[in-house]
Amino acid sequence: MASSLFAAARPAPRLGRGCNGSFARSCLLPRLGFPSAWQSAPSVARIASSSSSAVAEVRAGSETSETVAVQGAKRSHRLALYWKLAKGKLTVWVSLSALPGYFLAVPGALDPVVLAALFTGTFLTSSSAQTMNQIYEVKRDALMHRTMNRPLPTGQISRLEGIGFASATGVVGLGILSVGATPATAMVAAATMATYAAAYTPMKVLTPYNTHVGAISGSLPTVMGFTAALGTGIVASPWAAHAAWLFVMQMLWQMPHFYALAWLHRADYLRGGYDMFPLTDTTGHATAA
Repeated sequence: MASSLFAAARPAPRLGRGCNGSFARSCLLPRLGFPSAWQSAPSVARIASSSSSAVAEVRAGSETSETVAVQGAKRSHRLALYWKLAKGKLTVWVSLSALPGYFLAVPGALDPVVLAALFTGTFLTSSSAQTMNQIYEVKRDALMHRTMNRPLPTGQISRLEGIGFASATGVVGLGILSVGATPATAMVAAATMATYAAAYTPMKVLTPYNTHVGAISGSLPTVMGFTAALGTGIVASPWAAHAAWLFVMQMLWQMPHFYALAWLHRADYLRGGYDMFPLTDTTGHATAA
């Protein structure tokens, strides 16, 4: 019994040098293969710091990608609005109508520079004319179902932006035609813009004969191909009669084209305040005649 008491009274054996203070922290955990608190804390801090940096970089990269995507979408939307302002599809057909005259009358081999200038310049000047037309008619377009969603009536493009676009495309287009094709071609393009924006557009609310003036401006691009090939020499050339025939055919075709549209959308045209022959024709017989 004495020995048992003696054994109980004996102090616990020390585990080794340096094993003082907190038992678990200083001795037991290192011996079991675990790092002590003072060893593991810096590692945990470094890991946490690295993780935070990685997360921040991922977030920054994601935000950058989203910003680029949003900016790209805005640019695409903006270009689509200007395409509508220029009536892009119609303007492409106007530009194509200028090419046959060049193919017919060019005296030698086709010049790709002249051909490119003819198409591009016609496209830009037509875009300018279409935009000027919409700037003038923005209030009337807002009243009509078929035009109320255009960029200017909806305010997606401001009037000032429209004027800037019309001015830039007109000046650049005329310059390209004058330098890349011939000055005579630029003069015909200028006449097209003037008759369309300054004559046809205001006449649409004054007289039903506005279509006849609009048909002239819509047919002049067919002459531009001939002037791109021959310049002012087209007047005395054998191709003058061909240019006149193509111009007249294009002009006459626009009568049934526009009158059919005016009859189909006569309620809309009346709402906008336009004066067209088919607007009071309930059966369409008078329009056809």
